Amino acid sequence: MRRILVEEFGDPVQVCQFQETEPGGLGPRTVRVRMIARPINPSDLIPITGAYAARLTPPFVPGFEGVGTVVDHGPAVEGFQRGQRVLPLGRTGTWSELVDAEADWCIPVPDWVPMDLAAQMYINPATAWCLLTSVLDLAPGEAIAVNACGSAISKVLFALAKARDLGFVALVHGAERARDWQVLGADSIIDCDRQTIASGLAEARRTHMVRAGLDAIGGPQGTAFAEALPAEARFVQYGLLSGKPLAANLSERAKNRVKPELFWLRSVVHAMTPDERVALFEKLFAFFRAHPVDLPVEARYDLADIGAALRHNARRGRSGKILLEG
Repeated sequence: MRRILVEEFGDPVQVCQFQETEPGGLGPRTVRVRMIARPINPSDLIPITGAYAARLTPPFVPGFEGVGTVVDHGPAVEGFQRGQRVLPLGRTGTWSELVDAEADWCIPVPDWVPMDLAAQMYINPATAWCLLTSVLDLAPGEAIAVNACGSAISKVLFALAKARDLGFVALVHGAERARDWQVLGADSIIDCDRQTIASGLAEARRTHMVRAGLDAIGGPQGTAFAEALPAEARFVQYGLLSGKPLAANLSERAKNRVKPELFWLRSVVHAMTPDERVALFEKLFAFFRAHPVDLPVEARYDLADIGAALRHNARRGRSGKILLEG
């Protein structure tokens, strides 16, 4: 069995090691999945650096997302057939040829779903769905502002916002990204390389009722974003692309008295019952079928080429995900 193993925290390019090993035995409720493809996500890389050392300690196999087919299962498993495509959820470990997941954490993938979409169907879609259907309670005609709009999740958030008749303010870096969002149809675009977030949001607020800000960056940019929102807006942080926290005294120093809220998909999904998880994905698959979202793949690498894949993933200006295959 081929896999990527992290034996010490550090730079992913340096500490992600390819190895071959033998699979273990199957538990009574275990489904063994032969992985086909998994994207490289920031949520995969951050734990490798040691940011979540209190929750995850080496050695471990990285990866929270991906699609594969059932090749075996324990004697107490019902409802899964060999060859069936599934998403194995619940814990890290998808950067492996074989993944053993509890049956309650395996999500069946409908036949119509393309493989590249199936591989990306968990982290970004589920986060976006929960943010706009559960966390935020916005009325049609109100608007959300979203930073890091060069990311895949921003496209999912945009599609969900439009389906719910919400305005969408995209915070981007660079003229090329701004043009992309003009084509997509964002209601307002703020190029943070050309103007401050505060001035951009002030302009957007003249025509849009911005009721929430969704932050995937943190650090100084996320702090500036929070401070620029109107007083009645909510500010939800769901990512930490900068690797830096928001200002510790943000709530006290911000004139709008913003109170940052943290959204962590893992906590939400782990609090669900198995039936609730299945229902969540049934809604996601139905939405993507009715509202196709382009989640492009820029390059594919064999699992053994993990170093090259990670170096490619770190390039600025990527136009899609890097998939690990095999």
